[in-house]
Amino acid sequence: MKIKCLHLCNYRNIDEVTVNFGENLNVIYGANGQGKTNLLEAVYLLALLSSHRTGKESELIKFTQENCRIEGEFVRKFLSVSSSGNNQLDIKTGAETELREEKLDLSISLQKLPYGKINRELYKDDLPVGKSADFIGNFNAVLFAPEDLLLIKSAPQQRRQFINRILAQSKKIYLYNLQKFNRVLLGRNRLLKELQLLDRFEVLQIYRDLTADLLSENKPINIQEYWQNLLQNSSESENDKKEIIRQKIALLQAIDVKFADLAANIMQDRAELLRDFNEPIRKFQEKLSDGKEKLTVKYVTDGENPQNNALETIKEKLIAKIRQNFSNDLHKGYTSVGPQKDDVEFYLNEKNCRLFASQGQQRTVILSLKLAECDYLRTKTYQTPVLLLDDVLSELDERRKAALCASVADLQVLLTCTDLELLNKNWLHKQNVSYYHVENGKILQAKV
Repeated sequence: MKIKCLHLCNYRNIDEVTVNFGENLNVIYGANGQGKTNLLEAVYLLALLSSHRTGKESELIKFTQENCRIEGEFVRKFLSVSSSGNNQLDIKTGAETELREEKLDLSISLQKLPYGKINRELYKDDLPVGKSADFIGNFNAVLFAPEDLLLIKSAPQQRRQFINRILAQSKKIYLYNLQKFNRVLLGRNRLLKELQLLDRFEVLQIYRDLTADLLSENKPINIQEYWQNLLQNSSESENDKKEIIRQKIALLQAIDVKFADLAANIMQDRAELLRDFNEPIRKFQEKLSDGKEKLTVKYVTDGENPQNNALETIKEKLIAKIRQNFSNDLHKGYTSVGPQKDDVEFYLNEKNCRLFASQGQQRTVILSLKLAECDYLRTKTYQTPVLLLDDVLSELDERRKAALCASVADLQVLLTCTDLELLNKNWLHKQNVSYYHVENGKILQAKV
């Protein structure tokens, strides 16, 4: 899938512009602060509905304007069985095939509302899309920005987001589960804070009693049915503090079942991703290091690796861990077990990159990750992602620039830089290079 055209209206410092991209390398150049990154950010939004620069959608709307619009036209070329003669012959099937194009239009509309709120509307082929999970994944993109170079030594949340972005584009059910899990986690943490306001001794005692009742049953318990029965048999007095505690804890136990179910699916998907991810990562790292370095990625989670267990086993172990940690969670007011605590570790020749890798090695590792991300998305989704390189050439030496150029020969690339002299000679000699000069929000196609 390639982006053919991008139309922006009232987006950041851009009034209105239409950019027609080439199918191969697109070089976007200009001084700092002119709007080069805005183009890449807009394309990335059409892929993942998130910006790598801000979490506030209001910042995407041009100052003094009330709304903005981002539109992208995409095309995918593929071979299909032909109904007419004089076409290519498929060697495997013997059938005649012809090259066809599949077009896709995606757009995002943002409008300011009172009290700082934003109304967002999504469209696919001019039809409204109600859920963000149905919008993400129609078009895939991989972004390599300077802040990615901090991925290895940054907080675990950044590495979880790295995993989430890949799975959101390659496995739609993962995104649905992740969104549901975040809502359940928010509800559980809110309930823990409510229980903090009640008598701690009573809360712990009633929790132990209700948990013992559940464990004493020989057959699996429907916790929601159990909770409803508990409410029906509870005291009618709303002032009875023990009954209030019992009801809240019963609700917490019902939430815990849903929490464990969603968490187990998320953890298993993450483990499978990193298992499959290791091969392309190893391949690219060996290529970039002339065979001197072996890179592996490890999934770090609280407990056993989900990859080694069946889904039901993961759920059971999570439930047990949640019950074991209840006193600690009650004290802190938040959930201490689950995929929201996961992390990823990178090992170079079996040494932790966070502790032992040099700055140059870390850059090579991140470059390998991004190339492997492109490779993984192409394998899993059967469509080639667009690679967005945001001012990263200044962070790479000539050898890494040459290796990057050789590795993206078959990709559509959108590359920003402040100076064309930063381009490696291999980039400049590529065929079908399109150049765009950006100045004060104005984008003009240029000839170099």
